[in-house]
Amino acid sequence: MTTFDVLKYEFQPDPSSRYFILYNLAFGGISAATALSVVYPADLLKRNLQLLSFQNYKNVPYNGVLGCIKYIKSKEGLKGFYKGLIPTYARIIPSVSIAFGVNEGLKA
Repeated sequence: MTTFDVLKYEFQPDPSSRYFILYNLAFGGISAATALSVVYPADLLKRNLQLLSFQNYKNVPYNGVLGCIKYIKSKEGLKGFYKGLIPTYARIIPSVSIAFGVNEGLKA
């Protein structure tokens, strides 16, 4: 089950309630934040490795996934794997909330 399904199952908003869409907006936002928090470090690694093709290979202090992980951890610590997460939340959470809210509203 996904985070959205678990929240919907546990809190089961009544479709006739005037807060039905607000519940689904909140559930969508929470599920987006959860998924993003889990996936973000891997996405950061992917982006860093993709940028290697645009940079001069001689100036890059790492080569490959493990080298990138070691480099980020040594330079910025564990916080480095979540660098830029807040702006990403600001971009993703509203759109996913609206998508889930509208989808569930149309189903009801």
